[in-house]
Amino acid sequence: MHMLDYDGSWAYRSLESAMLAGGHPGPTSTTASWVAARTRRTLRAFLQSRHHDERLRRDSSHDSLGLRPVWSTLIRATMERQPADRLAAVTETKATSAHLSGRPARGYLPQLDGMRAIAVALVLVYHFITPIPFAGQVGVDIFFVLSGYLITSILLVENERHGRIALKRFYARRAIRLYPPLLLVIAVLIVPGIILAPSSLKLVAETFLALTYTTPIALEFANGASVMWRHTWSLGVEEIFYLIWPLILIAIYHFRGRFTAWVAPAILVVGVAMASAQVFITLDGGVMSIFLRAGGLLFGCAVAIRFQAKSQTVGPAWGWAGLALIAGGIVASTATRNESIGVLFTLIGSTCMLAHAVSAPSSLNRALSIPPLAYIGRISYELYLWHYPLL
Repeated sequence: MHMLDYDGSWAYRSLESAMLAGGHPGPTSTTASWVAARTRRTLRAFLQSRHHDERLRRDSSHDSLGLRPVWSTLIRATMERQPADRLAAVTETKATSAHLSGRPARGYLPQLDGMRAIAVALVLVYHFITPIPFAGQVGVDIFFVLSGYLITSILLVENERHGRIALKRFYARRAIRLYPPLLLVIAVLIVPGIILAPSSLKLVAETFLALTYTTPIALEFANGASVMWRHTWSLGVEEIFYLIWPLILIAIYHFRGRFTAWVAPAILVVGVAMASAQVFITLDGGVMSIFLRAGGLLFGCAVAIRFQAKSQTVGPAWGWAGLALIAGGIVASTATRNESIGVLFTLIGSTCMLAHAVSAPSSLNRALSIPPLAYIGRISYELYLWHYPLL
């Protein structure tokens, strides 16, 4: 028998005995009053417990795992090996959507995974068909725009909830999400790589660069070729961004107290300037700079801050125009053999698609949300890590 049931039965029996003893003034009446009060408290506790149990059952019924929605989401996130945006924002997704769009919380947005699927498909095709000309490498720039948006959204929501940005917690979440898959692919492939690589010492050095996310620094200043881990340059760019960008946001909050109307346009202008500089450098015969290419992250940052400052709807025409710009950029870069042109077009197109994807439903968003495409997007980080060293 439940303890509350036992206490309640005892209280009822005590009350009955007291009533049988008579209701005369004196000790018996006092005892009856005490028992009645005890009974009321016991019954109140019992009803509260039943209400709590019922609420737990009702909440757990929302998910087949029989758990509260937040914990179920976290477990599903682990089971599905979420990629970099969904990656760290599993518990913040609903709050981010509601806050940044000014609408009720909508939860996970599969159309963003659809955009990731397009990005990783472009990169995989580019590497698989090389040396056939195809500017699919611009898929990395779609990743940059999405990462800038999602990381900024997480930081803005955290600041709104807690009044500050907890750097240690943010960095820990990034490491927990991104480092294990990288360690796994290196652990599995390092020994075959050492055996097959022309220079095992060089491969070990490049592995160290990949583990420390310093590959882009080595490629930028040493311009050395990599055997297995060259593709980790983009991971390094994002990790450097993760280190610096939260500090910039904290500085803005510290000196301004809030984001003013000019912050998002200013960030976007910096991103456009960095991407445009790449075009002028390459047209003049120079080589692309990895760190100038990192300006793509600022495009996504600008979208997040803009939607945080003002609720608005970006129509489907923007999404379709963005998709057309990405396709046009790929064609232009493939035809001219100038990667920077495709990068600029892709950054602008991805920004248009993103702004629409997070603000309004449409046929484009439904197409991006179809399960096969969304699934590829969810495992895009792992696909990106494994494909290059296996080629």
